[in-house]
Amino acid sequence: MQGKTEIAVPEMVKTWQALGDLEVSLEDGVVEEWTKMAVAWEADMKMPNPYETQHKDQHVAKVRAELAMEVAEREAEKKEDVGAVRGERHITEVIGMGLQLEDQQRVLAFDVVGTGLHPTDGQQRTMTERQSKLRWKVFAWIELQTSFFPVKRWLWAH
Repeated sequence: MQGKTEIAVPEMVKTWQALGDLEVSLEDGVVEEWTKMAVAWEADMKMPNPYETQHKDQHVAKVRAELAMEVAEREAEKKEDVGAVRGERHITEVIGMGLQLEDQQRVLAFDVVGTGLHPTDGQQRTMTERQSKLRWKVFAWIELQTSFFPVKRWLWAH
């Protein structure tokens, strides 16, 4: 038990420090507003879920645009890292793909719940096919990640 505690406590401290850094980086009032939303949602599930992104498509498009602008700025300043490109892909594309997969997972989960407790055979087949296809997309994305971050292969293996 002591060994587990000795491992867990430093990790907990790092997590709290990261949370503090995140909160400081946000605009004033954002954390308090979100906390109020979370408390209201926990008390009444009919309230908006603060854990769900309200404008998913806009979020992904905005992040992709910001990443592209950052790359263009680094390239103009001759500061772009050569390691940011592998074959035909730039690291920002990998990040964008991950965001897109995350959105697809949310949509699929929503659709699965929406089919109810007793889906038709057609609904069951469609959901199973979509789940399988998305799973293979995630596997391909993970493989692509390892070309940029070889240590990821070791991390997933252990």
